[in-house]
Amino acid sequence: RFRVDQLRADLRGGERMCVRKGGDGSRCLPQIARLHAALRARGPTTRLWVVPEDAAHPAGTVAVLQPGLLRGHIDRFAPPAHPQQVSRVWPALCSAAHLLWRSGAAPGAVAGPSEPLESNLILFPQRCHGTRWYPGGHPGGHAGTQPDDGAVPPPQPGCAVAAHTVPPCRDGAGLAWRHLVPGGLIGGESYCASLHVWRPAGCPAEDVRVVCHGLTEVRSTPAGEAARGAWQRIWCVAQAPHEAGPVEIGLQVRARHKVHLHSAAWHLHRGTAPRPFSTGTLV
Repeated sequence: RFRVDQLRADLRGGERMCVRKGGDGSRCLPQIARLHAALRARGPTTRLWVVPEDAAHPAGTVAVLQPGLLRGHIDRFAPPAHPQQVSRVWPALCSAAHLLWRSGAAPGAVAGPSEPLESNLILFPQRCHGTRWYPGGHPGGHAGTQPDDGAVPPPQPGCAVAAHTVPPCRDGAGLAWRHLVPGGLIGGESYCASLHVWRPAGCPAEDVRVVCHGLTEVRSTPAGEAARGAWQRIWCVAQAPHEAGPVEIGLQVRARHKVHLHSAAWHLHRGTAPRPFSTGTLV
């Protein structure tokens, strides 16, 4: 009963996008349209219908078919036995769908991937239904994160900044913030996770670095002790297992006293070195 009431509230609110996958892009359209009309009768909901790519619609393309009904194209669906192995196109497809949805695009409008598909897997996390941000866990207490109030200038104009408060940790290191990538990585390939971090002068953190849970770390470049009161980029190179599943990218902090620091421009891509970062946004 709770789930039924929750679904009805979501449909009335119109702030969630319902997703359906499968079916032929044209032959199943009447059935999808009827289902969409039934949902719209209960509220201003938006539906994303995901179908396989074709010659006219490459993977990552999303089109507005009618008000509130979008059709996206993907290269493959996740195997039923391994639902966590989502396509690497999925984040880009979600970002394109969100752009059309929030802009109120008219029927006939089309959007594609905002970046090359081999680029940032942590692009626009709050726009992408396939990625989620989680607060960091810390043995010394709860680590708090919120959007920065403008006290620290961004590393690049338009780049959102997050402010972190990390409690003291006597016996180990805790996470200030972590990002879950539920899939899309290629087994056996190397990936580079990076971000920009700002530590104020006098910051008591003894070690600040990027960690990749679910991957095998190859090498890590932590924050330099001399760089205080300025942005610096830190990164970690790691290898995905052959059966690649969900991974977590985290900002790990080791300190004996409470720490205040900032981060921006989180990035994860295939490769063995950092690339120029996208402005992106943080939740």
